[in-house]
Amino acid sequence: MKNPLRFSLANLLLLTAIVAMAIALWQNHQKLAPLQEELARLRAETGQLNIVDPELIHAIRVPTEDDQPSTYRVYLPEGRGYGLYYKANGIPPSGVPEQPPETLLAAGEYLVRVKLTRRTDPKTGEPTPYAVADFDVKPSAPGVNGGQGFMVSVGQDKNDWLVNKQTGETAFSWGGPGRVQTTADPDAPLVVYRARANEVKVLRRDAQGEPASWSSTAVEGDCDGFMIWIGAVGRER
Repeated sequence: MKNPLRFSLANLLLLTAIVAMAIALWQNHQKLAPLQEELARLRAETGQLNIVDPELIHAIRVPTEDDQPSTYRVYLPEGRGYGLYYKANGIPPSGVPEQPPETLLAAGEYLVRVKLTRRTDPKTGEPTPYAVADFDVKPSAPGVNGGQGFMVSVGQDKNDWLVNKQTGETAFSWGGPGRVQTTADPDAPLVVYRARANEVKVLRRDAQGEPASWSSTAVEGDCDGFMIWIGAVGRER
């Protein structure tokens, strides 16, 4: 009767080879893991996406000089259609308004750029309480058509956010996806850019009575500003 614990030389060699291969794979993983982490970090620093779950929206802010224009890379997963929305003034502190989309987007990866530029009086060169919101959304893949561009005039309906009467400076805060990649539910709206008016309080004036320092805090409730968001408009057939 054969001893079930007895190994043949061939089996022993096979087992040794398997163990050696497992050790080599583990060592390679240990060497590659830091490199993969460094690659992910470098991609994030340059505004590239790492798709960790293809069924989720991914978004990241792309670095630009002085954030002009503010630029975001967005991945929209398959299985749905999407709408691009924007609104000037009446901007809520959170959530999005109910309104029809301005244009439709297919699944894919896009670059969204937005820039608010104050208008100036051509005669005096002084800023006026109006601005142009210039933004576009374009597929990231080279050679793919389908980009959309918009130019929207924005004024001061209720708040001194574009040309504050006391300081003559802009007074608003803005936000969107950050420099660290975020993921989101594709059935929930993704706010790509939200600029909202701030309330200015003069803290000190100079000898001529002009503002020398001031604070700027967010306005409560809906206020003047500008926002862009993307939302699902139905599942693809």
